[in-house]
Amino acid sequence: MGLGSTFTNSIVREIGRNYGKAISNSLMGNSHSSPIRVVGSNSVSKGKKYGSKLDAYLNKFEIKGKTSTLNQGQNMYNAFFELVEEAKVDGEIDLFDINYLAKKVVDTTKGLNKVEAALRELGDDKNADLIVQKKTDLYEFIEELDNSIVIEDLIKPSFGKKGAISLGLMFFCFDRLYLYPKSFWSYIFGAYGIFCFARFYQSLFIDAMSPYSHYLLLVMLGFYVLIINPISQGGFWKYLKELKVQKLTFELTVSLKGLLRQLLKKDN
Repeated sequence: MGLGSTFTNSIVREIGRNYGKAISNSLMGNSHSSPIRVVGSNSVSKGKKYGSKLDAYLNKFEIKGKTSTLNQGQNMYNAFFELVEEAKVDGEIDLFDINYLAKKVVDTTKGLNKVEAALRELGDDKNADLIVQKKTDLYEFIEELDNSIVIEDLIKPSFGKKGAISLGLMFFCFDRLYLYPKSFWSYIFGAYGIFCFARFYQSLFIDAMSPYSHYLLLVMLGFYVLIINPISQGGFWKYLKELKVQKLTFELTVSLKGLLRQLLKKDN
């Protein structure tokens, strides 16, 4: 069973609030918040699955008896909140799915409007009022989501000074130490860089080693810069990957925030 059939209105609001806070915390770099997934997500396909299920209920609606009509409305509502549940998979919140289900609020509300109107035509005001409450749940879910997402004081992530410094340090094998000083491998590669430059200095000014030795040491540095770092996605390259995800997260959140405000404005 989904949230729609097992959770109260207060829990539905809490879910929206928790999702919104997790998204905001992710943008602010809070490592203790729920992880945000924006690329390579498996739950996108699940979202489509439940979205298709919701669409089927919306498209196949027809007025029958009072009970059957009410059940159709409950099915729409439950299918929507199955989408809500699937937006958080394996402890990670999927921003693609959050954006998707925010858009489905419009379709679900329209479907529930039809159910409410049909029930009133059938003289079943009591169950029509139940459908009104379910529409209120939808509204309050996105309201809590909107209230909990704070982006006004945030600046879009950019390459900036940190990126420029790490790029320069990469040619000395020190980019990992600068970006990720708590990593054991940062010190291993830092020591590798010190060794290369120490030997290069020695070959130039102390031992008068052959030119081929100079080239060999440069090749060793190039091996780190052009092969080890890109393949392992470490240091500067890891920073670029993280920056890309941060930018996408920011853009998706801004898009989501705008969509939520439009939905809430329409309902006012």
